[in-house]
Amino acid sequence: MKKCGLLFLLYILLALISCSSSVKDLYGTWYVDADNVRNIIQFYETDNAKNAFIWAVYDIAADERTSVDTGTYELRNKTITFTYTSGIVVTLDYTKNDDMLTFVMDGAAVEFQLFELPDTTA
Repeated sequence: MKKCGLLFLLYILLALISCSSSVKDLYGTWYVDADNVRNIIQFYETDNAKNAFIWAVYDIAADERTSVDTGTYELRNKTITFTYTSGIVVTLDYTKNDDMLTFVMDGAAVEFQLFELPDTTA
């Protein structure tokens, strides 16, 4: 019985560690371009330790932002739940592989690339 209890505690500890590191792994700015539209998502932590996002959509040809939404998000078992400030809640499956973040949206995989500034110190 002690062995089962110890294994259970170890499982919970590993789950907590993996969840907390996954949240910080998303911090940054991600983008995808498709059909002359750029979607940009920025994940960050607020001052009161909430995980927040900004999702902006740009019309590339017109060179203008067409929408911007904000809110908080939560990760759970390979899903991300966006809670928009408008009250809308959306849950998507996701995977992250290095600098690629993939959401399953309306049955299709949409791959976002991590935005990185070029190194100008050289």
